[in-house]
Parts: sequence; structure tokens; C-alpha cells
Amino acid sequence: MMRIRKQAFITPSYSIDQDFRIFYYSDIRSSHLHPHVHDFFEMYLLVSGKIMYKTCGIDFFLQPGDILFLNRGQLHCTVLLEPSTPYERITLHVSPDTLMELSTDEVNLAECFTREKFMVYHYPQEVQNNIQLILNKLFSISPGSQFGYKLLGRACLTELFVEINKYNHDRSIHSFNKETKDIQLVELVRQY
Repeated sequence: MMRIRKQAFITPSYSIDQDFRIFYYSDIRSSHLHPHVHDFFEMYLLVSGKIMYKTCGIDFFLQPGDILFLNRGQLHCTVLLEPSTPYERITLHVSPDTLMELSTDEVNLAECFTREKFMVYHYPQEVQNNIQLILNKLFSISPGSQFGYKLLGRACLTELFVEINKYNHDRSIHSFNKETKDIQLVELVRQY
């Protein structure tokens, strides 16, 4: 497994001028966390930390391994609950135009970002491992880093979003959504 460089989060980015960007953020400061929107899709994977997330008119707690798919123009914000615990997350920013170009009539790769209901996903371990493997490949691809980097990046994006969208219709994958928020609170109390 490759060693991924962690970095502190400074300010959100609001636009994207390439197919994708991927970051591994790790910090304990909360002064930079504020509500914002951007014009690209964002896949958010919580690695560690105690946080509350706000989006789509709901506030909810996330568990490590939970994945969010944020649509462009979707207001969102993280609230750090325990500053002494490192808050680590992987964020993948993807150009909507790129996903549209990679999609077919049968497979809309952007479906996870544009669903009518906002949901939090927690995949079975095998699927999480596949997602992590593809994310690791994306970390190794950067503009100009190697011959064919754009093709390799698009191939990884295609593989990632086919894998994700294949499972997102399975109700057991949903950690929770707006309708099941109360169930989440019961589970958090039980875990405590």
C-alpha cells in the first residue's frame, strides 16, 4: 500500500479546472470549518475523528468509514466535536463535465451525487477495500506525473463510480438518511 501524504485543511476550494483532485486532510483545528458550496462534485470519506456534519437541512454524526456524496451547489459544513482527536478525511473533487463524458445511456456515473434524497453510505468491508484501492490509485495520478495520466485518471474515476453506484441502491448500504436520523441517535447512545 502506498504512503499517502496528509495535509492540513486551510480553506475550501470553490471551482475545479481539471477532471479531479484528491486530498487526505488531517488536522485538529476547527477555525477553517464553515458552511460553503462549490461547483464540483465532492466525495467525502471520514477516516477518523468525532464530528457532526450539516447539509440538506439535517445535522448528523458520522462514523469512520462513512461516505458522503455532495452535489455541486449543496451547502455543507463540518463541526468538530473533539478537537483533541485528529480529524482525518479523504475528499475527492470531481468535475461534473468529466463524469457526464464518462457516463453512458445505461450508466450515469454522477447518480450518487445527484440523487433526490441525501444519504450517508457505509459499505461492507469488501466494497470499502475496493473503494480504498481505487482511491490509492488516484492519489498516485497527478497532472503531468506520468505518461497517460489523464487517461489513467479517467479510467480510475470510471471504475470507482461504477463500483459505488452498483451498490447504492442496496438499502443495507445506507448508514442513514433524513428519515432514519432518529435510528442513528439510538445507535450512537448504544455505542456510547
